[in-house]
Amino acid sequence: MSPFSNLKKLLPGKPKGKHGGDPQDGEVASSLSPWMSTTKSYEQVMPSITQSTSSVQHPATTHSKVLPPVSPASKSSGSQSIASDTIPSTSLSLDRLGPQVLFHVTTKDVSGVDIVFVHGLRGSSLGTWSKGVVCWPRDLLKIDIQDASYDARIITWGYDSSTANVFSYASKGSIFGHAETLLEDLSKLRAGKTRPIIFLGHSLGGLVIKQALIKSAGYNSHGRHPTLGEIYASTKGVIFLGTPHRGSDKEGLGEVVSKVAKFSFRQPNEQLLQTLRPDSHILENQRDQFTTISKDLPIVCIREELPTAIGMIVSELSANIDGFHVRRDAINANHMDMVRFDNRRDVGYQKICGHILILIGEAVESKRKQTPSTLIKPVFSVPFGRDKQFVGREDILSQVEEQLQIRHRVSLHGLGGIGKSQVAIEYAHRFRNSNPKAHVFWVYAASVGRFDQSYKDVARKLKLPRVDDPDVDVCELVSDWFNDDDNGHWLIILDNADNSDLFFPPTDFDTPFTQINMTKRPLVDYLPRRLDSQHSLIVTTRSRTLGEDLTNGEPCIEIPTFTPQEARILLQSRATRMVDGRDESDVKRLLEILGYIPLAITQATAFMRRNRMHLQKYLEALEKDEENLKDHLSTELRDHRRELGIPNSVFRTWRLSFDMIREQEPRAAAILSLMAMLDRQQIPEKLLRRRDERDVDFSTAIGSLEGLSLITREVQQDKFTMHRLVQLSVHVWLEQQREKLSQADNALVLLADRFPNGEHENWETCESFLPHAQAVLQHQFMSQSSVIHRAILLYNISWFDWRQGRYDLAHKKSLEAYQINLERLGREDRQTLNSLALAALVLQSQGKYGEAERVNRRVLEGREEALGAEHPDTLASMADLASTFWNQGRWKEAEELGVQVMETRKRVLGEEHPDTLTSMANLASTFLNQGRWKEAEELGVQVMETSARVLGEEHPDTLTSMANLASTFLNQGRWKEAEELEVQVMETSARVLGEEHPDTLTNMANLAFTLKSQGRNKEAILLLERCFRLRKQVLSPQHPHTTSSLEVLNKWQLENTETGV
Repeated sequence: MSPFSNLKKLLPGKPKGKHGGDPQDGEVASSLSPWMSTTKSYEQVMPSITQSTSSVQHPATTHSKVLPPVSPASKSSGSQSIASDTIPSTSLSLDRLGPQVLFHVTTKDVSGVDIVFVHGLRGSSLGTWSKGVVCWPRDLLKIDIQDASYDARIITWGYDSSTANVFSYASKGSIFGHAETLLEDLSKLRAGKTRPIIFLGHSLGGLVIKQALIKSAGYNSHGRHPTLGEIYASTKGVIFLGTPHRGSDKEGLGEVVSKVAKFSFRQPNEQLLQTLRPDSHILENQRDQFTTISKDLPIVCIREELPTAIGMIVSELSANIDGFHVRRDAINANHMDMVRFDNRRDVGYQKICGHILILIGEAVESKRKQTPSTLIKPVFSVPFGRDKQFVGREDILSQVEEQLQIRHRVSLHGLGGIGKSQVAIEYAHRFRNSNPKAHVFWVYAASVGRFDQSYKDVARKLKLPRVDDPDVDVCELVSDWFNDDDNGHWLIILDNADNSDLFFPPTDFDTPFTQINMTKRPLVDYLPRRLDSQHSLIVTTRSRTLGEDLTNGEPCIEIPTFTPQEARILLQSRATRMVDGRDESDVKRLLEILGYIPLAITQATAFMRRNRMHLQKYLEALEKDEENLKDHLSTELRDHRRELGIPNSVFRTWRLSFDMIREQEPRAAAILSLMAMLDRQQIPEKLLRRRDERDVDFSTAIGSLEGLSLITREVQQDKFTMHRLVQLSVHVWLEQQREKLSQADNALVLLADRFPNGEHENWETCESFLPHAQAVLQHQFMSQSSVIHRAILLYNISWFDWRQGRYDLAHKKSLEAYQINLERLGREDRQTLNSLALAALVLQSQGKYGEAERVNRRVLEGREEALGAEHPDTLASMADLASTFWNQGRWKEAEELGVQVMETRKRVLGEEHPDTLTSMANLASTFLNQGRWKEAEELGVQVMETSARVLGEEHPDTLTSMANLASTFLNQGRWKEAEELEVQVMETSARVLGEEHPDTLTNMANLAFTLKSQGRNKEAILLLERCFRLRKQVLSPQHPHTTSSLEVLNKWQLENTETGV
């Protein structure tokens, strides 16, 4: 019985009188203690004591055999019933650390018991319990257990507890370390068996037992280390022999031991001695915690009545524990001799043996009161019949079968409505057909109430006792039944186990047991502690993390959406008349909209049947608009194959997951809400992660969303995708919470901050952010702050579009950004001028040079007035205006303004600043168009070499300078050099910028001119034809570059026709 329950343990009887007193008339009355309500007296449980008085002088003549000593790692400790006499009863030389099975008394009774002896100060695993050559647990107790026909293993456990020993230095261990070792050793020895345990502890051994049970109770409560927690759950009694629960009344036991230590010239373990002093806070904490966990545990406290040579070691006060469940006794011996006996007539032995046999009887009687499983008709509590229209999933069912055969546990994980429960139902029916004598239990785990009700139903069907008793924890009754190896073959299906807090509440492990809420226990406490080929568990869950926790870390089986073929079969089977004869393309489109999700398809067919609506009309309703789709997928229509109380619409089903995330993991909920505002595919991690966020926090939040199948990680580990219907469902959820507008605002602010300018070094980031920025811009924004952030985002997207050659898109966005800034910030604001300057650059790239010049002049005037003549932004406007002159053939004006900009930039920004290099490149182009080849070449070479060194050989500006230099070579008649450089530029540009980028097309046209100059007319015409087609497609038919290409192409084709080429 765990301490974390407000229900009383199932007891065979209740006390009728006052506690205490000796049995009368040969009976142990129920008034002694509730757990003592047996019908046997000491004499009745020990008949051989009055019939045989011989001490054990000739062990070989006894009718029992002794097991060999068993190490903690042995796997055979619990399986042997008889072994040779490898531990001679006349020898105590095999004292050892760890557990030893001294004897295993076997009977036909399956209700075996483990009796564990733990020695005290300066004791040993055999010596403490021995007088002369007789070790009474091995040589005496076995006889009385055999005579009582009980199945029991007699185990001693040894550890280093020497605090003052002339032959060895003091132990540095503490009771906490010893307790942990005791649990681990017993767990290994028991090898998963759930036999009842009775502990006997002498002196310090009692404290070790108490600490071990406290530790085990904690593991049992939290569901961690189930084999260690099982020790507490299996303990059916503790006998304390001279254990100092409070320390001594006048002189602490620590002080007494210190005297012995000083006498032996050895330093005692100070930490160990401190626990034995009356004022020790460690003992106080231990006593409080043990009181909490032992309220229903039978306890016997036996004290010594005689002092040693140095006085009474443990006083009566110190040796006793308070409580009506505690029986007190005394032995007329000192602290050491109270556990040493050499014959069965010894009164002290008879007392201890009597207590042991009574505790064994209680444990065995409790087992026997349970209804034998062989008399119970196989239980099949699956709430749904077999679905005759079950579709596909054969690969999943095969995986389930394989996992259960190997691991005996499996978790089915996936989105709500994906069909996890349906797979479990199908498997349950197949399992029943293959195993007609096995039990199949269906347990709802969506809430504590549903779980309790499911366990009560199981208890009733198993005919367990006192199911309707309000003082009985029925869940524990069922749990005990599950943990009994003798209850036959069964399968448990734990359905809708989605809330991890119900199973593993977030409790601080350092919190004392007295501070833990005792009215609630984690549901994991009630699950089977051990599974095998006869006992299996299937879990269905939306949480991959919880699924793995409930199956000891085994990977979950992921339940995917249906394949198109499976979805088609389900649709056809559920709405035959509505689907028959319909256009197959309509069927395909409907299934695509529904995302191949089983629940969404089932819901759609139910709607069509109820409203007598054909598929095409239903499809039109879904495609009408997004709001209509949301309404249809939020509509509740009863599905008889889903549990009552659980939503039937796919959107309402997913809302349960969203609400749970918001409550338990706010950071994960924030990321989910943000992702719903973005494009649903290829969402980059760097857009979702906060700049100062710790890796563990982000990974935990993302892992939770992945674990609930709400998002998936793409092949690129830093990108995520959200199912379309999940995204729409989050929209509905946020609308219901009245949070959608604020979440859209958050996404806009984030994109405005993270989306960089459109320069070359940012292209990769811009490309990955672009679809998400476009998705965010689709939302409606009304606040002043939101509109300003919209303008910032539009400006940066427009910049990127311009650099990518998407001039029409860039023009539209730059003008919108300008209008917002003009209205909200004013004409002279720097942000307004920046957006207008970008619009001018786009106009120039579109070939609208006159309009570009007018806009540039307006920007230049505004920047000069607001920023000054030498501000970088002002110089940029001057450079843009010079470029406009150049494109209009106004070489002189372009040169004068270009020289002014270049010289100022050299002085203000530096000779190698990218803006300075751009000015130099523009001036070189002006020289080229003026026929000043030598000056153009010298300046062009300087720009190219500096750009390659400063910006990189593949930077767009470096490629432009190389292209300009190639044009200079062409005009000088240096065709071979021009061709080599142009080929290099075109290939690099195609790789870096793209084959259809305007700069790549310019390089292509330049190469065509070089080929033509060399008389390679056919190659030149073919290349220019390709250039014209792409320019017409990318730039528009009216763009100056397009029309120029067409003019030249027509001229070259005419020339070739006239020459007959």
